[in-house]
Amino acid sequence: MPVRLTEIRIHGVGGTPPEALLGDPTPVQVAGDRLAGFFRTSDTAGRHREAYSWGGLTSRARSRALWTLLIPSMLMNMAGWMGRLPEVDAAAEAARAPTTRAFRVAARLTALALTLVASALVLMLTVDVLAYQCWGQDACVAAGPWATS
Repeated sequence: MPVRLTEIRIHGVGGTPPEALLGDPTPVQVAGDRLAGFFRTSDTAGRHREAYSWGGLTSRARSRALWTLLIPSMLMNMAGWMGRLPEVDAAAEAARAPTTRAFRVAARLTALALTLVASALVLMLTVDVLAYQCWGQDACVAAGPWATS
C-alpha cells in the first residue's frame, strides 16, 4: 500500500473560510472545535487535502491572541511527531525505534529551548522599557500604573 500524502492549507490573517480554501462547498471537520480546526475534503490524486482554520482564535478578546507566544514550541513539537510514517511495516518501525525516539527527544528539547529564549526575550524587552528607559524619567514614573497618588 503506497504512503498517502496530506496537503495542509492554512489561511492567512484574512480568515478565509475552509470552503474557499479547499474549493469545496462541504468540507468535513475532522479535528478541533468551533474556534479552530482541521477540515478535510475528498481525496484527489492520492492525497488528502486538509485546511486548518484558526480565525476564531484571534477574533475575540485581545488576550486570546496570547496563544501565539507558544508557536515556536508548537512547531518544534510537531516536528518531533513527523519522524514516523504511518504505514511502515512493523520490522522497519522496530529497527527505526531508537533513532525515532532520539529525534523526538531532541526536537522537544529544542522546542523547550526556543520557548525559554522567547520568554527571556519578552522579559528583557519589558525590563528595558520599564526599568531602563521609563524609570529614569520623572514624568514617566508619575504617569505609570505603579504611581501612587
